[in-house]
Amino acid sequence: QGSSVVRLDFQAAESLREPDVDGSAYLDPVSYQVRHTSVTLTRLNRAAAGVSSYVATATFRELRPNLIVVERMSALTVLRPGRSPWTIIGRSELQRLSRVEFERPLP
Repeated sequence: QGSSVVRLDFQAAESLREPDVDGSAYLDPVSYQVRHTSVTLTRLNRAAAGVSSYVATATFRELRPNLIVVERMSALTVLRPGRSPWTIIGRSELQRLSRVEFERPLP
């Protein structure tokens, strides 16, 4: 959106044996609230057979002061190629926040 952010990179420890995530979080430089994240799943052979990569991104929005929600999430899963030329090699997913309703008035 054109504004500056603080980038915070994180990486799963090499000593971990189970799946985890590597990625980046982008923070508002004044409030340090998360504005955007991008993560990649590590050690996929232990998490999902047949998957060669998984990347997800999320964008956050502040509805009210200190009330942060996921506004948009996208993910791309790339599969290992199969033997058939008709094998699906990937799938994508996009989710968007369409509406927020509260059961009672906010303070």
